[in-house]
Amino acid sequence: MLLSAQGGTRQLEINLIKVPMAYIDLLKTWYVKQAGFDQSGRYEVFYYSIEDKTGDISPVKRSIVYKQKAGNTGPNTFSLLSPANGSTSTKTVSIFTWDPAVDPNGDAVTYNLLIAKDSAFQNMVYRQEGITVPSAFLVPAGFVDGATSLEDQITYYWKVEAVDAYGAHIDSKESWHFTTNNTNSIPGIVYGIVLSDLDASRIASAVVTLNGNPVQSMADGSLMLLADAGTTTLSGSKSGFQDASLPAVTVQSEESTRVTLTLHSLAGDYHAPTITGTPGSSVTAGKAYNFTPTVTGSNLLFSIVNKPAWAAFDTKSGQLTGTPTTVDVGTTGSIVIGVTDGVTPVFLTAFDLAVSTSDTTAPSAKLDVDGNSKVDATDGVLILRRLSGASTIDTGVVLPSGQNNDSVISAINALGAALDIDGSGKVDATDGVLILRRLSGASTIDTGVVLPSGQNNDSVIGAIDGLSGKGQ
Repeated sequence: MLLSAQGGTRQLEINLIKVPMAYIDLLKTWYVKQAGFDQSGRYEVFYYSIEDKTGDISPVKRSIVYKQKAGNTGPNTFSLLSPANGSTSTKTVSIFTWDPAVDPNGDAVTYNLLIAKDSAFQNMVYRQEGITVPSAFLVPAGFVDGATSLEDQITYYWKVEAVDAYGAHIDSKESWHFTTNNTNSIPGIVYGIVLSDLDASRIASAVVTLNGNPVQSMADGSLMLLADAGTTTLSGSKSGFQDASLPAVTVQSEESTRVTLTLHSLAGDYHAPTITGTPGSSVTAGKAYNFTPTVTGSNLLFSIVNKPAWAAFDTKSGQLTGTPTTVDVGTTGSIVIGVTDGVTPVFLTAFDLAVSTSDTTAPSAKLDVDGNSKVDATDGVLILRRLSGASTIDTGVVLPSGQNNDSVISAINALGAALDIDGSGKVDATDGVLILRRLSGASTIDTGVVLPSGQNNDSVIGAIDGLSGKGQ
């Protein structure tokens, strides 16, 4: 039977051949004799039972049946990789990996993962069939005899069968054992696929990193990683594609989280959206907060994760606004603003936003970001570099003892919305240019700069001088 796309969104009826089963009382077995397996290959069989008095239907079960092919040769032998043989620290939530099995006839190969409590595999606890890549994590449907997960502090044995398209199969070179140990914590699973934005094709061998641990996507673009519970960022890279990341990926202990990571192809005319900007990290209760990111792209839709309860967010512009009260004093952590064109999602770096009862920044010399006790052009250079999006801003700058690139960036970030010199509602490179010109001694600093309505050269200089400690 062949299903073909008809356009639109709907369900296609599957007219499977239905064959009644007979019961052999002596063997306590149901069986079916069915002609029609004419071609060599792999068949899927679905079966269920109907209670003759009530008409109740049991859940549908699925089995795989193969018809052998004359002269067929099975897959070559292969080895297990992890969990390592004899491991005593394997979590009850784990990923199993093995070498790919190569079929000498070029046939597609699938795998069956078997786990038992004995080396003879008589006391089976898990069997998963039809795995298409040499890696798997345990799913509820694979457990047998009422089990729902592996037990802690138990020794298990595992092996893998490789099966070709005609049922010829071979076991892994070895069967290994491991002992579960859930000391400290039980991780979760992050799995999914890596796609190209150009044609939605799957990307093999992309480097996917989670919590500093890199893995490669498999031949079919799938990815599979273990991660501690919490919120983290998943990133991916591949030659010929623009790096991408998914912030705020939530991982739950003993649970699996599915993700789709889309990489922007550098081929073709498509241009993925971009988003930049430095949101203010603090606001005083009773004062207005306003941040709008700078973006490129078309047909954009904005999103936010962990929006402060007192703030409003515009999904059409990405603007975050609001005026907190004293009830809102505290910090909202890991706020992430993103935008997508329906193909590629991009995000700003996660930031914290603190509400305080008063302005806690020192009343003078706020722009002394290098900590040398004077406000000068060097501070202006460092601020401009940071507001232009750089993460390494101390190149060619001699910093005072005890200061480094990270400490200067922290000092700049701490200024938050105070760096919105031109009053545009966002902190960006334009503010950096104005600051550098003033700290370099200029008295006319708005040349070539379009200021918002109500702002002029003098008002901007006043804002900068106020942060520089002049006239305090």
